Amino acid sequence: MKNLLEVIIKDEVQAALDSFCSCFDIRILFYSKEGDILKTGLDQPNALFCQLIQNKLYGRNKCVAITERKLIESAEQKKLLAYHCHAGLQEAIIPIFIEEHLAGFAMIGQFRTEKELPRLLKKDWMDRNNLSELQKAFNRVPYFPPEKMKHILDLFCILVNYIVLKNMVAIKGHLIIGKIILYINRNLAKKNISIGEIARHAGKSRSSVAHLLKKNLGISFKRLLIESKLDKAEEYFRTMPDMTVGEVSDKLGYDDQFYFSRIYRKYRNHPPSEYVKNSNAK
Repeated sequence: MKNLLEVIIKDEVQAALDSFCSCFDIRILFYSKEGDILKTGLDQPNALFCQLIQNKLYGRNKCVAITERKLIESAEQKKLLAYHCHAGLQEAIIPIFIEEHLAGFAMIGQFRTEKELPRLLKKDWMDRNNLSELQKAFNRVPYFPPEKMKHILDLFCILVNYIVLKNMVAIKGHLIIGKIILYINRNLAKKNISIGEIARHAGKSRSSVAHLLKKNLGISFKRLLIESKLDKAEEYFRTMPDMTVGEVSDKLGYDDQFYFSRIYRKYRNHPPSEYVKNSNAK
């Protein structure tokens, strides 16, 4: 499905992210509205502490699921969302809206506001690993007392607002179609999304929505809804390989996993199990 909305990020954004990262040694990222990382300050990778948690304790899926949930929450609330991850580190996400359309997200993390390892995390780690390795990695995570963290978050908001105000991020494309696609993607767990519901959300008639989709995407509303669900299913298969086909179908509003599998095979010409197998082999 072609993307009618293109997010344009100017070079100045990278310079701003690099400066923030350099000043605080905090990882700062720019995400697309779909949750893909577009830019990272100083190309800084995940903290070693996070890598250990993912590789030796809880796995990557738990981190991905939390980030995905917080992206959705911040977009729905339309404001900064600061939180502690399951490993006890501080992170914050702020949605970026252009002309009332979600263009992406800015995120900072990971840093810590506590000097000691979380007790439960420490226990889980000691059950299977040497604690000294984790303690050393934890000590390397930037520490800021809670009162200083507030100022860092304030500065983070100012930076993002400045980026938007100076038009360093822009959207090209058909905004009505983008609004429709965004609404569908936010409601993929619903069992039934009608074209009437979409039309009311977009402020258009049912016939206008049908015409816009056919003209710009070349497909019907029903096909758009199916393709959106299948795209999301494949994202789950790639990023959360431990999820079963039944669990994925349930998250996408299908009561019957076998019906979901038939739909998937019809439009992808192979069963979902084949996609999962190929994804895991990469």
